[in-house]
Amino acid sequence: MSTLVESINKVFIIAYKEATDQLEAYLKQEGFDCEVLRQEDQPEYREFSASHRCLLNHCRAWEKSAESQQLNLILEADFVPVKEFGKLPLPFSKDNHNIGVSWIYTCAPQVY
Repeated sequence: MSTLVESINKVFIIAYKEATDQLEAYLKQEGFDCEVLRQEDQPEYREFSASHRCLLNHCRAWEKSAESQQLNLILEADFVPVKEFGKLPLPFSKDNHNIGVSWIYTCAPQVY
């Protein structure tokens, strides 16, 4: 079974104003390649609700992930990984090409 760190191409950390230094440092220590995506303040966003702006940032992460043919992991800035997070197994087989989305940090892995 493949581990997360062996399987994940890039980790996208979604943030607004939150500090991400600790999370980035830990994930890099585990061997992950990380990119922080901070919500941009655009003049046209002024009238948008905070939840709508948050959704735009999530959308940006999904777009970046979709550009890659490899597996990516999208996290929010308040994500708290368990010890040895990179050694956790993928919740699915990498050979199964019918998988589109997988949640790994709910009460149990869910694959769609």
